Formats: sequence, C-alpha cells, structure tokens
Amino acid sequence: MRVDFLGQRILPRTLAWKSTIYSIRKVHSIHSTHEGAAKIFLFSVSDTANLFKLSFNTSTLEWRLLEIFTE
Repeated sequence: MRVDFLGQRILPRTLAWKSTIYSIRKVHSIHSTHEGAAKIFLFSVSDTANLFKLSFNTSTLEWRLLEIFTE
C-alpha cells in the first residue's frame, strides 16, 4: 500500500492484492469510526475498473481490504 499524506488527510494511491498492484485513480469517500480506543478510517476508492473498500486502523497502522467490486 502506498499513501500520500496531505495535511491531516490520508489518501491511498496504490494497493497490492493477489500479486497485482492497482493504481488508485479516485477516492470516492472517507469516513471515520471507532473500535474501542482505535480510530478507523474507511475509504471507498477505485482504479479504472474496480471499486475497493479499505480500512486503516490508526492504533495498529494496519490496512485491510474489506470489499472489492469488479466489472
């Protein structure tokens, strides 16, 4: 995973999944929630053909691919 930090924003730029690297072209939405004391950011992003839902845990610094939608 490669991200850019713009001020206090985190923007995903590339995602590696199943030996493929996807270049993220658009960030559709960013939301935050909490799991206990951890703040979780939820992202909806896409490349040219796929939509991904990602999460980032600010306590563990762990990224997770939650869903993928393909054409």
